[in-house]
Amino acid sequence: MVRPRISDSFPAAVDFRAPRIKEGHGRHSLRRSFMAAASSSSSSSSSSSSSFSSSSCAAVPRWDYDVFLSFRGEDTRAGFVSHLHSALRRGGARVFIDDELRRGERISLSLERAIESSRIAIVVFSPTFAASPWCLQELTKILEMQDSRGQLVRPVFYPVDPSDVRKQTGDFAEIMARHEEVLGGGDGSERVKKWRDALRQAANLSGWHLDKGVESELIQKIVEEVSSKLHRPYLNVAQHPVALDKHIQAIRMLLHPEDDGVRVVGICGIGGIGKTTIAKAVHNMIADQFEGSSFLTNVREISWQYGLDKLQEALLRDILGDKTINVGYIQTGVDLIRQKLCNKRILLVLDDVDSTDQLRGLLGERGWFGQGSRVILTTRDEEVVVAHGAEIYKVGELNYDDALQLFSWSAFQEPSPTRDYQLISFGFVHFAKRLPLALIVLGSFLSGKSIREWNYALERLKAIPDGEINEILKISFDGLETHEQTIFLDIACFFKAEDKDTVTKLLDRCNFYPDMGLQILSQKSLIYIDSNKIWMHDLLQEMGREIVRQESPENPGGRSRLWYHEDILRVFRENLGTNSVEGIKLDMIEPEEVFMGTKALKQMKRLRLILVRNIHMSGCPENLSNEIRWLDVHGNNLLAPVESSGPARPSIHDSSPTKPAKNGKHHGRIRTILFRSRNYKINCRDALPDFKCIMAPSHKLAQFLCFKGRKGCTHNHRQADSDRGDSDRASADSESDMPLQVFRKFSKAQLIHASNNFSDDNKIGVGSAGSVYYGILDGREVAIKWTYVTRKGFEYGAFIAEIQTLCHVNHKNLVRMLGFHATCSEHALVCEYMNNCSLFYQLHTFKSSALISWTTRLKVALDVARGMEYLHEFTRPQIVHGDVKSANILLDKSWTAKIADFGSSVHLPEDEESDHRQVVGGTMGYLAPEYISSNRLTTKADVYGYGIVLLELLSGRKALQRDEDGPLCHITEVVVPNIIEGKICQSLDPRLPVPAHFEMIAVADMAYLAVDCVHIQAEKKPAPYDLCSGLPQECFS
Repeated sequence: MVRPRISDSFPAAVDFRAPRIKEGHGRHSLRRSFMAAASSSSSSSSSSSSSFSSSSCAAVPRWDYDVFLSFRGEDTRAGFVSHLHSALRRGGARVFIDDELRRGERISLSLERAIESSRIAIVVFSPTFAASPWCLQELTKILEMQDSRGQLVRPVFYPVDPSDVRKQTGDFAEIMARHEEVLGGGDGSERVKKWRDALRQAANLSGWHLDKGVESELIQKIVEEVSSKLHRPYLNVAQHPVALDKHIQAIRMLLHPEDDGVRVVGICGIGGIGKTTIAKAVHNMIADQFEGSSFLTNVREISWQYGLDKLQEALLRDILGDKTINVGYIQTGVDLIRQKLCNKRILLVLDDVDSTDQLRGLLGERGWFGQGSRVILTTRDEEVVVAHGAEIYKVGELNYDDALQLFSWSAFQEPSPTRDYQLISFGFVHFAKRLPLALIVLGSFLSGKSIREWNYALERLKAIPDGEINEILKISFDGLETHEQTIFLDIACFFKAEDKDTVTKLLDRCNFYPDMGLQILSQKSLIYIDSNKIWMHDLLQEMGREIVRQESPENPGGRSRLWYHEDILRVFRENLGTNSVEGIKLDMIEPEEVFMGTKALKQMKRLRLILVRNIHMSGCPENLSNEIRWLDVHGNNLLAPVESSGPARPSIHDSSPTKPAKNGKHHGRIRTILFRSRNYKINCRDALPDFKCIMAPSHKLAQFLCFKGRKGCTHNHRQADSDRGDSDRASADSESDMPLQVFRKFSKAQLIHASNNFSDDNKIGVGSAGSVYYGILDGREVAIKWTYVTRKGFEYGAFIAEIQTLCHVNHKNLVRMLGFHATCSEHALVCEYMNNCSLFYQLHTFKSSALISWTTRLKVALDVARGMEYLHEFTRPQIVHGDVKSANILLDKSWTAKIADFGSSVHLPEDEESDHRQVVGGTMGYLAPEYISSNRLTTKADVYGYGIVLLELLSGRKALQRDEDGPLCHITEVVVPNIIEGKICQSLDPRLPVPAHFEMIAVADMAYLAVDCVHIQAEKKPAPYDLCSGLPQECFS
């Protein structure tokens, strides 16, 4: 739809002109129309080496403007430049042109500042451009900024010939000759020479030429490229980039930007000297000059742990912007890189290379990449990059002044030491060998400590022999509390580059207080968080692992943590397990058969976590340690391999607190079991009894396990425990119909007790097929959805559909199933309890004094969009909910919205050409017109229902509502016309105050998205992945 100006919909006092810029992250929040045009050509990985500041935020260029337009007003202001300016502004870019200057400012100084603070400069060469000395001065300044700050410069030749600008022929020859006549010799002649050089340099840059083409098409191309550049995120570098500029300039000279060939530069030096930090800074400065860029971090570690093909995959995805690319084999990756990138001018950074095999697989020959491409390598081994013909840049130690400044920033948050600490600070700089990593870690460790503690640390430092960097870093480790040391060693051995939220959950299960622990480790520069992953420098990881090795140098079974596969295999093979082992991580690139020795595991009485990936485990121990808190078995087969069933989605299942066993003993706290079967289908009939034997200390924990594979898993196993009655078993028929199950089965007696005999006081909802009751099971609040089967085909089909869907999904914005009860005559689902009822209840039942606010409504809209995106885009086969409405959106105690009631859900055929038709189901008022007319259910049916929910959030009206004595009206008939006409305020819920200023743009975005979602034509509705991008996410997520 054509959208009116937002400012027409709200009070004029609000300034909607400038887009919101997130300075600290170096990226811009663009409007949705601009985002749709963007093609993100460059993405990058996090870096593990932050030598100048390990825990800092990104130190990136700060731009006041996205685009600076340089042009000759007489030629293009009223035509091409005006249209280009409008197109860029519509997209959300902050554009500077000289008519935005306020009166009274000195134009030359203002222009200079504007050029310096613009990320991109677009120079429009028109026939009389060079006739203006002002334009030529602008051009000279712009090219200076390209050299000094990495500003992206793009010329537009409108409609002049680029060769006339480059060679100063045609009209440009006459114009430049006139300048020489007017300005004469001396300084004037030198100025003209600079102008000629600037014209020649600019004309050699990549840009756009409009000769006989269509102007609108050229403008669209410019907008798309600007969009892609503004969407490229900066890499985190350093909060205090001491002595960084000289390295950047030296490497840029080695890269020879004027050369059209492919250049390779190797940054070499010892660990912790700052190689990765320098490489990231250079990448940030020059990446915009290329068609695409890729920063591959930790090449050494990732290639060893996951294989070189994963790095090839990441490279291709970064450059091509296609996240679906899969390589599989190294030679396939080589062929794809050579085929896909041979004509692209790219920037590639390979961080921490240590093998020529890595270079052969990722870089190969210079002809793999297009002309003008640049490759930067970082390595500790100079010979590796020399053998590949790279020019070498050696990073040496800092000089004393720079080293003292870096140390002071970490210790005092100032560029120089405080007076009482000046002399002793020189001592730390000297004995830390002026190594950036050591200076940062020591400075962070000493920050806030007394002079006495400084003296003690310095004495320890003096006693360390030369070259023992691990011992220098260990001073900071020794200063940690015991649980902080434990967290540090867990990260060093198991969790580097892992998701922070997952690691936090795991450590919390172990009572290690992870939130505070991770914060302290970050403050002491021992770890840092980037893209919500936990990172640490390689040297710190090596130091941590060496601490663990020294616990038992000869016998790996005597160490607290096992991560090296040879050590683990030896422990199992020789039964070397001891009471010292707390964690095991075995991660293989290729599937491998491993014997799980019963004796070795039985001896590990303190074992609290197991992470085993891509292993076929033969041998099955009788029990595990009572201390087990986390078991992650990824890509495994518990017994023997059966036929492959393809990739599967991850499943995390947290059991309820365990009950005392019959002997009265309580066996530990909550356990977490994570099964992710990638290559093999698990046969529960065979695997479950044996695994129950493993988990015997956890009191029949196998009842809580959920095995998941793409095709599901088979399950015919019946419990034979004498303490379970017939009422606690699902029928054989029910089990055979449920491809994924083994959630907890509840008996009817348990549910009756939990719900107070299904009393009316506990009833919280009533539907066409049954009721929902509040209950308490194992001390946890739950919702029990109880159905009596009266029309077996209807209720039973809905029940099975809901079970099938809930077994496949796991997302924070979907209501989570905890278990079920099933017999031939009655069914029940047990789900998490949602304290704040449904969205329908909150919008249409509460009194105005208790209505949910605009901020909460916006958050609800985003939550539901994320849940739908997961169902439609991240499940295979795709899941269509089939009945998206406000009554099926539940709100927990923190007002997080979750989609519920999957009784109408459908798994779409994976064959896109299949025509999935069915009897129309759902709720009147939320049914998409194309679904009603065709009986064909697609994801667009859910999108329509979501649009109706958005209109409810905006207006407070029901989907179908009768006003006073009038007819029954559909919400689209009342609300949508006002939005289209730009009268959003007239459609807002009158029971709420007008949205606050910071909410107004978000409310407008939600209104326009709602109109798109309820479009009468299915093909005009937004795709599922566009729902989230159509809503603001910074303030309400």
